[in-house]
Amino acid sequence: MALTIPQKVLILLTVPVLFEVGLVTYVTSLFDQIESSRLKAVRSRELTTHVNSIVNLHAQRVSLLITRKMKGQKSETSEETTLKNQIKSEIGALRLVSTSSPTAQIKWKKITDLFAEIDRAFDEASAAYTSGEDLKASMIWATAQNKVAKLITLANQLSDDQRIETQKSEAEYEIYDQQLRLTLKMSLYLSALLVFALAIFFNNSTTIRLNKLMRNTTLLSVGKAPQETIGGGDELAKIDKIHHQMHEILTQLRQKERAILDNAAEAICSLDADLKLTEFNHAASRLWNRTESLIGTRLVELVSDEDQEMVISKLEEAETSTTEVRFEARIRSGEGLSTTNLDTAWAATWSQANSALYCVLTDISARKKLDQLKREYVAMLSHDLRTPLSSVQASLEIISSEHFQLPDNARQYIERAERGLKLSLALINQLLEIEKMESGVIALELDAVSTQELFNKAYSSVASLADNRRVTIKYTGPTIEFVADPNRLVQVLINLLGNALKFSEQETKITVRGELREESIQAKFARISVTDQGRGIPAEKLEQIFDRFQQVDPNNEKEKAGSGLGLAICKAIVEAHGGRIGITSTIGIGSTFWFEIPVT
Repeated sequence: MALTIPQKVLILLTVPVLFEVGLVTYVTSLFDQIESSRLKAVRSRELTTHVNSIVNLHAQRVSLLITRKMKGQKSETSEETTLKNQIKSEIGALRLVSTSSPTAQIKWKKITDLFAEIDRAFDEASAAYTSGEDLKASMIWATAQNKVAKLITLANQLSDDQRIETQKSEAEYEIYDQQLRLTLKMSLYLSALLVFALAIFFNNSTTIRLNKLMRNTTLLSVGKAPQETIGGGDELAKIDKIHHQMHEILTQLRQKERAILDNAAEAICSLDADLKLTEFNHAASRLWNRTESLIGTRLVELVSDEDQEMVISKLEEAETSTTEVRFEARIRSGEGLSTTNLDTAWAATWSQANSALYCVLTDISARKKLDQLKREYVAMLSHDLRTPLSSVQASLEIISSEHFQLPDNARQYIERAERGLKLSLALINQLLEIEKMESGVIALELDAVSTQELFNKAYSSVASLADNRRVTIKYTGPTIEFVADPNRLVQVLINLLGNALKFSEQETKITVRGELREESIQAKFARISVTDQGRGIPAEKLEQIFDRFQQVDPNNEKEKAGSGLGLAICKAIVEAHGGRIGITSTIGIGSTFWFEIPVT
């Protein structure tokens, strides 16, 4: 039957305790027997002492009585009275001691009774002598003398018996003492033997198997299969079984993980603290296109010369960052004369547990080419589409001028054509502006700016419209300074103020608020919000309101007057600054449009 670890521990605790209980019980019984032998010897000595004392006291009393008779004294002397009392005391003590030994109680009772009779005879003889009855006193004295002789004979026999009993008790004491000493010595040997046996038992059943389990655990920790199997049905065997199952599961997971990594489209690799490649997938091999192994290769050898310092700086930043670090860099693909530079996007994450950098690389060369084509296409539209329309607009303006006399109906058609042409040009300009921003064609002209400065410039552009609609616009909050493109952000704020004015009723107010938002030590944003008291925007429209050509109410005449691109342009400008834009709104109360620009 397989024992569990708690059962083995119980055996280790119970066996020594049972052994000690048995040893203590046996030693206690030996001590009891030794004490019994000692008490017997003491009792024998006490009995002998009391008998001898009584005999001696009687002898003294006889001597005093003879002396008193020779002197002719009739009354009992004080010394005789004292001896008489001492004899009674000794007889009482003798009776008490003799009753503690049931086997000798009858014999000792005879002696005590004989002592009592002798004592009475002495009393009667002394009384007869005192009353002048010498003959009677002599007869009683003769009888007492016979009893004294009988007492001395019996006392001698008892003394011999007590001496034999004492010798027997001392012999038993010696035997029990030797047994006790032998037991103590044997207990030491047996304790050592028991400890050794239990140690062997525990070592064979637990320690050796535990060492095997630790070796299997060490192998498992480095990804190797456990070598030894621990038999039995206890907890160690169960843990070992789980370790073997775990190795099988981990092997399957590694195979699946490896399959996923090898079939991933992106190049995935890991770097050690020295920025050397330690592991990579098939996509990384294809991306770098090298025949020799990449393991142990320094990353700087795989990056183009102009981007090496930037890549090292970004990777060092990733080692201290809690989030992934994203950047773009050009790498060297191929070997020798066939080496080419590829544009790649990187996402680097540091693993503190593994002390390794994990990088995901995406080949964006095709996207870069597509962006270039997009920029060229935008430039073509900017020139080839807008220029002819501008020429047509100029021609219509000339025809509708005072230099030409046109019929009223013709002038009406020409003015209608001008309005449609202006709307088309505005729409084309807005579309081209969004495309340029999203494709990165338009570069931001960065300069120091503040939230108060942006408000002042935007307010001057919409002040007359606000006065006409009798709407109050005011700025609140602190003045936040940061770096951005002032003209572009003024364009954003004008657009948001124009929207707010469009849907604000008369005698209402618009509040522009500036504030500094700190999400962390590294993340600080200058936030500008525009709050109106208009009709509000339904919740289902909030998510797509910044998309192109999106309008809250297309049937509304105010909505139709716009192109639906203003908020999309605002979003593109803000995101070009690395910021974000959003809205909160409540139907019937108003809306708050806000945008944030990074301060750092």
